[in-house]
Amino acid sequence: MRVQSGIRFGSAAALALPARTAWVPGGITERIAESAGETSRAMKDALTAGQRAATYWTPHANSAALIGSGFLLMKATTIFAYVAPGLLVDMALGKVDHSRFGGLLQGAVALFGVNVGANVMTTRLIARTNERITNSIRYEMFERLQKLSLDYYDRRQSGDIVARFTSDLTELEQLLGSALPDATHAAAGLLIGIPLAFILQWELALITLLAFPLVVLGSAQMTPRAINATLERKEAQGKTAAWLQEQMSVQPIVKAFGLETESLGRFKKQITDLGAKSERAQLLSMFIAMMSRQGGLLSQTIVLGVGGMFFLTGTMTLGALVSYLALLTRLNNDLYDILKKPLPALISASAAFKRIDDILASQPDIVDAPSATELPRLEREIRFSNVRFGYNGGAPKIEKISLTIPAGAWIVLVGASGSGKTTLLKLLLRLYEVRGGEISLDGHDIRAVTQSSLRAQMGIVFQDSLLLNTTIRQNIRLGKLNATDAEIENAARAAEIHRYIISLPKGYDTTIGELGGQLSGGERQRMAIARALVRDPAVLLLDEPTSALDAKTEAALMKTIAKLARRRTVILATHRLATAQTADQIYVLDGGKLMEQGTHSELLAQSGLYEKLWKTQQNGHAEEKISRKRKKK
Repeated sequence: MRVQSGIRFGSAAALALPARTAWVPGGITERIAESAGETSRAMKDALTAGQRAATYWTPHANSAALIGSGFLLMKATTIFAYVAPGLLVDMALGKVDHSRFGGLLQGAVALFGVNVGANVMTTRLIARTNERITNSIRYEMFERLQKLSLDYYDRRQSGDIVARFTSDLTELEQLLGSALPDATHAAAGLLIGIPLAFILQWELALITLLAFPLVVLGSAQMTPRAINATLERKEAQGKTAAWLQEQMSVQPIVKAFGLETESLGRFKKQITDLGAKSERAQLLSMFIAMMSRQGGLLSQTIVLGVGGMFFLTGTMTLGALVSYLALLTRLNNDLYDILKKPLPALISASAAFKRIDDILASQPDIVDAPSATELPRLEREIRFSNVRFGYNGGAPKIEKISLTIPAGAWIVLVGASGSGKTTLLKLLLRLYEVRGGEISLDGHDIRAVTQSSLRAQMGIVFQDSLLLNTTIRQNIRLGKLNATDAEIENAARAAEIHRYIISLPKGYDTTIGELGGQLSGGERQRMAIARALVRDPAVLLLDEPTSALDAKTEAALMKTIAKLARRRTVILATHRLATAQTADQIYVLDGGKLMEQGTHSELLAQSGLYEKLWKTQQNGHAEEKISRKRKKK
């Protein structure tokens, strides 16, 4: 066996990526790289994804060091298994040396045991560390979502956000727990195998290194379009998930209007588009692997020819040739593993990182001022002063509204849909930021106090009750997480739903189904009122709480609300004027402007917008009563 040393091979690692275009078939022949700049950007994206992934491993440096050590042990013993046949030929079998044969065999068995032990250790560490990293990313994303303002959710579909927690995180999990460890494992093989190749036969080793660019070349050309195709696939996955989630929520409409065929048609169109983009992304990623594999086979063929000539001329032993060819197979496999496993994973992860970063890099529109103070409990008044607002900087929904609400008053905001009633309540909660003017409580601008102290004084009942699929007790406790069972029952009594709850087999421990689906509309709203009351709010906000209820249930619920209005400030937004008759003050909105204000009788006497709305609704009620009487006859 010839031993050569002193060969410089490190410079081969700095291979220049080609700056030219390439063409591959993909259903039809398509262009892969449009310019050197595109290739550079794509490789930069993949490299950035790798750097990002590495930073997640940084806090787990001890585990990473143990895993790296395990990989070195595994690769050293694996490479010995590859070169052992050549050693047996030259050192034992060719010379019929029984003692050397036994020694080599014993060494192989011992190294096999080392390999198994190192494999078990690294596998356990990778699995444990990967799960911790993935969970930390999940938590970081969810924590960011909790801080973001409603504007963020207005601009995005909920299904697309959920997809980032599922498919996108799955891509990162595969990168962090499989592709990168596999690549590190393969790199350890190259780190050990390349010097050993020079020891075995430096000329063949030099040929091998010069052939390596053949393996890398094709992969580099495929990368740009593969990254773009993967991003397009992920966007299509997000849209499909969002559409599916929407379809689940509108099934009553689908069934009632016979829209099953229409829904199937739209879904087929969605998945056809998704399938085409998935096929293209997968095809390009597979071409990356194919090109690296073919390059490896070509390099092995060249080395086989040259090595065969060395053997025939007597400059290389048969055992050395066998060992080198076996080692070259391992080196090509390791190089293939680096290009086949991490590169496609990096391509997918670069797209996943972009979508996850959309969450992590987003900043809330509403934040506490550095000098924000705690808001004292309301004692005197709530004041809106020349308030202006438009969603996402669009057309104004509120225009220069000024009004004052005394503490303890029973206030009703009325107007047609889109008049600005709900928007005023959201601005008071500071779910959105005013674009002009000021909202204050007892003279404290709500932008100068902490959001938590502001909202702690508010209890809100939305038009949709927004209940969770858990027990009645837990749903009410959402209003005050440390509420005692006695406080929960007192809130239920105030909302006049306690008797109904205790009539259930499991009482307060009854699970109410998704969105409270096992309750009636009136029961869901009373549950929502109890949830708002358990926090003992200074201000109770009611946003169209009876809009989806029948007349009898509405009347009963309004009696409950009227009782609550005696003990705290209550602001009710509604388009049903019958609920406003007993209010201390009524504010009439239209097109985001305050048109009139006064009591029910005062507004009727003004013969303005309120009176017109009142007459219209009264006429509608009269016609409804006549219709019901005719049906009875």
